[in-house]
Amino acid sequence: MKKVYVIPIFIVIISLLAASPAAARSFSIDKVHIKGWIQSNGDLLVNEVFTYTFDGEYSRVRRSIHLDGHDGIGKFEAYELLNKEGTPGFIDMNELRPLELEQKGNDFFASLPASDETKTVFFLYELKNAVRSYDTYSDLTVPFFSKGQNHDSDLHNVTIDFVFPELVRLEDYHGFIHEPDGELVERNEEVVRFHTPVSNKGELTEVRLLFPSSIMKDQSKSSAPVSLEKVLEEENKLLHAESEKKESQSGFASFLYVVAIIFALAAFGLMFLPQRIWRRNDHHIDLNTYDPLFLYTIDRAGKKDDFAFFAGVLSLVERGLVTISDTNTLTRFARDEEAPSQTLSFTYRTGISNLSECENMFLDWLFTRRVRGGTRIFSMNNIFGATKAEKQDGKSMHGHYLRRFRFMQMEKRWFDCFIQNMKDSGLFYDRFVRILGRVLMITVMVMVVLSYFVDSAPGFGIFLYLIISGYLLKKGWAAEGRSQTLGLLGVSMFAAIILIESIMLLPYILLIVSAVLLFMAIPKYILSNEAAHIRANIRTFRKQLQQEGISSTEDGTQLDRLMGRALILRAKKFTIEINESEEFMKAAPLSAFILSEGSPMDYLLKTWKLSKPPREFYKTKKQQSKDGGTYFDSGGGGGSSGGGDSGGGAGAD
Repeated sequence: MKKVYVIPIFIVIISLLAASPAAARSFSIDKVHIKGWIQSNGDLLVNEVFTYTFDGEYSRVRRSIHLDGHDGIGKFEAYELLNKEGTPGFIDMNELRPLELEQKGNDFFASLPASDETKTVFFLYELKNAVRSYDTYSDLTVPFFSKGQNHDSDLHNVTIDFVFPELVRLEDYHGFIHEPDGELVERNEEVVRFHTPVSNKGELTEVRLLFPSSIMKDQSKSSAPVSLEKVLEEENKLLHAESEKKESQSGFASFLYVVAIIFALAAFGLMFLPQRIWRRNDHHIDLNTYDPLFLYTIDRAGKKDDFAFFAGVLSLVERGLVTISDTNTLTRFARDEEAPSQTLSFTYRTGISNLSECENMFLDWLFTRRVRGGTRIFSMNNIFGATKAEKQDGKSMHGHYLRRFRFMQMEKRWFDCFIQNMKDSGLFYDRFVRILGRVLMITVMVMVVLSYFVDSAPGFGIFLYLIISGYLLKKGWAAEGRSQTLGLLGVSMFAAIILIESIMLLPYILLIVSAVLLFMAIPKYILSNEAAHIRANIRTFRKQLQQEGISSTEDGTQLDRLMGRALILRAKKFTIEINESEEFMKAAPLSAFILSEGSPMDYLLKTWKLSKPPREFYKTKKQQSKDGGTYFDSGGGGGSSGGGDSGGGAGAD
């Protein structure tokens, strides 16, 4: 149950880190006031006041000036505004402290040392021929903050003023702001004012004025490429389209919230599957009547772990096909203080009984040593991994990796065979689980694509996302592993953080988190009612062992059955009252070994941990398998220095 919540929490943490890559230091632009004076010769004189709040140490700020719509930047000056309440047009020179400037293309860097404080910067620059003057009207279009990478920070509380060179009647000019939340808030015969609560990073914030050319006395006129009526019609269409886009985003965001809630409720509901919550009540089952491998598989709900092979051995032992004995550990473990002096050995005598396909596969895999009389032997010495000393020396580790890799491949092949038998008998179901996983992947992909279209995200982002997610969907469609689906969800989360900037970002992140919760809540197999009752009795068995222990009245065979089940069913520490007579111990070889040496699995698991093949080893062996080998498929913000585009923006470094 705990594992269900680990990955979603991890993804949320990664998301927050990705959303704020400079967690140790950050800055915000809390207020921007821009004022532009239209000159009669077509130039635009601009004053700007930026209010920065710095968290951490910074050395300079950046202002990027757009290159479109004018003939060049006439001059650029930067000052620290000592009067933090100063507004453009009403600032005295004695309130300004000049800042050293460095220019790189259309990026201007002003030296401004700051540490955990608020500072105000005053920019002054001139745009040559910013006004396009025609015989019927004049057009001033200024994209102060563009869609490029220069606009890499949110700018809050943005006010933009334009002052005409002379008075203009209200009915003779038209003002527009191209920004989702921007609006024209004030206009008179001399000044027009626009405002937006926030200019989101990467989003265009552009203003446009259409006014009579008669006031542009010192600028030559040319024929208008488009009539004023046509321009106004296009602007009105843009306003209408922007309004529709906001409505679509709001509606789709609500839809994402609904889907996220449905996913979360579904995940919550899956927590209450009978196989997860049932405890034994009146449906008592004697676990000794069931095969150990059968009980192990139900206890793990079809998931294999390191005890799978041992459950398979005990299954043959209880059927009388295999006998247990102890044997000395190999001499290579003599230097390891943690190594036991003895381990278990298992003997199978052929011709005793007809075996199933899975059992024959199991014997051919583990019982490889043959002696006279058709006897086959499997010793745990054969599957021990590397010791600490061997790991530290780094010698012959490739051999340990190879043996461990082959063991895991063969174990998976055998266990899959047994799982298929469980499915054929109606105890395990996985069709619904597979369908639900596929529906989940497709739903998330569709939501990403729709979010891009509704948010008007860059087309390349959709193209790249579809390539990666489509590949993961194809791999995850038929794969039994879960890594492809988790990979698709992770890619979708990353795509949302990088490319979605609108109000849909939060609901989409919640959608991904809820999708991960749902995916982690989906069991590998759904157990039948019979299997769920057995699993409930296994829980009771563990609890009773912990509370009551094992009585001395148990005979040797019965004691071995209990000890074997306690081992493979993950029973915690419990007491044992035992008859230590030699005859009794011969009848319970597994119990005798555990009482003298401890669990036969403890040291084995330590050596396996040291012998886990590196990731590169898996890739190499899988490729060899494809090329004709004998292996089986295992299944399984901060500031920017700016630059790089021609748009407007602001930041700090």
